[in-house]
Amino acid sequence: MEVNSQPSVREVRFGDGYSQRMAAGLNADLKTYRVMLSVTREEARHLEAFLAEHGGWRHFCGSHPMHTGR
Repeated sequence: MEVNSQPSVREVRFGDGYSQRMAAGLNADLKTYRVMLSVTREEARHLEAFLAEHGGWRHFCGSHPMHTGR
């Protein structure tokens, strides 16, 4: 599994040479995952249908395989 992180940061620059940086919103660190699965064709169809049903924006519960517990 490959994980990429793309933080979104806002920066304000002041005339005296100082700047202030902050996270741009509540979910400012976008994570993208590249996952390779070994599944049957039937399981792949079910997985594709599940993802299509959620349309890329609807939430669903899952767990991160690299994290244990909360």
